[in-house]
Amino acid sequence: TMVFEDLLGDRTTIRFSDWRRNVKLPADTFRFTPPPGADVIGDAPAAEAYPLKN
Repeated sequence: TMVFEDLLGDRTTIRFSDWRRNVKLPADTFRFTPPPGADVIGDAPAAEAYPLKN
């Protein structure tokens, strides 16, 4: 379970089920290409992810 709370005190709770650790995914699983003519606002740096430790 993950709980996010914003500066106004609103909470969002996310519950995960049937999850597996370190599943191998194809490199293009999370690729996104903006459609032609889309305005890209702020090119965010790539996020870093680390596997869970036992």
